[in-house]
Amino acid sequence: MKKLNTFSRLFLCGFGMALLAAGCGSKELSIVHITEDITADTTWTDDNIYVIDDSIQITATLTIEPGTAVKFSSEKNFQVGTGGKIVADGQQAGTPIVFTSLLDDQHGEDANGDGAATAPAPGDWGYIQVKACGSVFNHCLFMYGGAHMPYSGTLILDNDCETTVTNCTFAHNQGGTPQDLRAATLNANGAGAGTIITGNTFFDNEVPLLISGKFDLDDSNVFSEPTPGTAKNKYNGVFYGSAYQITGNRTWAESDVPIVITGPLAIPEGGSLTLGDKVVVKFAEDERIDVDGRLLADAETAITFTSLKNDDVLGDTNGDGSATAAAPGDWRGIYFTADGSVLDHCLIEFAGHAKPYSGTMSVDQDAAVTITNCTFAHNAGGTPEDNRAATLNLGSAKATCVITGNTFYDNDLPMVISGLISLDDSNVFSATVNGTPVGNQYNGIFMDGVSHAVKDTTSWAETEVPIVLFETVLSIGDDDGGTLTLADGVIIKVWNTRIDVGEFGTLNQGADNYFTSFKDDARLGDSNGDGETAPAKGDWLGVNVCKPQCEYANWGNILYATNP
Repeated sequence: MKKLNTFSRLFLCGFGMALLAAGCGSKELSIVHITEDITADTTWTDDNIYVIDDSIQITATLTIEPGTAVKFSSEKNFQVGTGGKIVADGQQAGTPIVFTSLLDDQHGEDANGDGAATAPAPGDWGYIQVKACGSVFNHCLFMYGGAHMPYSGTLILDNDCETTVTNCTFAHNQGGTPQDLRAATLNANGAGAGTIITGNTFFDNEVPLLISGKFDLDDSNVFSEPTPGTAKNKYNGVFYGSAYQITGNRTWAESDVPIVITGPLAIPEGGSLTLGDKVVVKFAEDERIDVDGRLLADAETAITFTSLKNDDVLGDTNGDGSATAAAPGDWRGIYFTADGSVLDHCLIEFAGHAKPYSGTMSVDQDAAVTITNCTFAHNAGGTPEDNRAATLNLGSAKATCVITGNTFYDNDLPMVISGLISLDDSNVFSATVNGTPVGNQYNGIFMDGVSHAVKDTTSWAETEVPIVLFETVLSIGDDDGGTLTLADGVIIKVWNTRIDVGEFGTLNQGADNYFTSFKDDARLGDSNGDGETAPAKGDWLGVNVCKPQCEYANWGNILYATNP
């Protein structure tokens, strides 16, 4: 066994802070070569440096004392199997446990005895794979791992088991891309419920952290070098892996880097995902969230849903510099099929990939959600002829949806509603960008493409943009009645269809209401987005009132209709 000098002992024990490690320098350090599996409970002590010469299986408890260095030969690894666990509790910052390369002379000095002939590099050694429950890593340092790309990573939490990883530092590790995440530095894609990942620091890795939907993530992890704070990670984000379903009621609060969705994220019935303040969720191409449970993004400070290519929010997460830029339609959207989701003070941008069918956000299956004080910008999808891909599609939503205080700008078609949805006048359909007002291509609120009747009590108060009926009959009242109330100044634009007021239906008008052509740009602007066409008599059929006999109304506020 090789003895180390006093300087090396001090550096190892204190991880560069020897003065904080009382008494550490008094120990004689020896090199212990590890070549055999650990099948009985074992303790590794801080007066040795352990060199892993062969990959080993751990099927008992391996306890590693604070201040101990473990150095791996080329491509070697640990696998913690059934009955095994690692208890590596460094206890405090001054006595970390170090997992590093045999070529790393700064931690444990020159354990391979070659002087300055070699230096450590990312990927020098393999990985630690934890496939049994109960391991603990606290105040540990993981450096220069990740040799077995693209499959492994440096620390792998697997087999649906809970593991605790706290106050650790991961630096200079190889592995992982947004397209293939299997080699992420801390790969917790296979980790189970009860896993704890808190207070850790990641810098100078490729993909730093991969998570699953089975455990929570708070805002305590850091993704840059503490001192001087300049080194980050190549793909600086928390990536959500191949286990795409949320389990139970989960919370994600990480705001230092974005959470990146690389596959369709599902929130199942009975489950929920709560996002903390300032959380940024970035989506790879064509990805989405399917909400059959609840999505709770109720923030005091904006929560952002955006494209992976958007470098303006928390940096260049896809690691390609300026080679790509965010654009409308980069990702798909968020789709609700159950009651109870809440979005407040959110920004939703660059979505709508799967046009003409999906849109950026849709509420289906008679669900009710609350969307307030949110901004929808730069989203693709939807035309008057096919409005299924509207930015916010409420065509199949429940009447109890709350849609207030939102802003829509630089989208294709901003909103679709049915005859069940009431709207106040608090939503805004333009914004000033670099001193220029920006609206939407088809700046209106469109009725769903399937005929939806007003069956109960509905009120429309939006006066910034018109309500548009494009080849969609608005039927007010049936055998059970129905009332539509228009606030002062509401404009309804119509194309190639009519409004029916049934025998038991009621249309309550306010001052300055108009029923006019979709081509009428003189009232609330160019809603058909062509800047060219002009209205003419016959653009639509008229208001057909059946009380009890049906005849077209001859009101002075009906413009460009065939009848009368």
